[in-house]
Amino acid sequence: MYRNKEPIARIAKKVGVCEPTARKYAKMEDLSPKMPKEQGGEALLPQRVRSLHR
Repeated sequence: MYRNKEPIARIAKKVGVCEPTARKYAKMEDLSPKMPKEQGGEALLPQRVRSLHR
């Protein structure tokens, strides 16, 4: 759409988002979902998990 020189306002209205959001995604090269980052920290041990559910 945007690459065809359709105005951002018209695209935003078609897809039901505000103009800044439509502009943000129109400027993006890669729209693939990002993999979640690993969270650091200590994993819960099974004993601790059981004690949390009591």
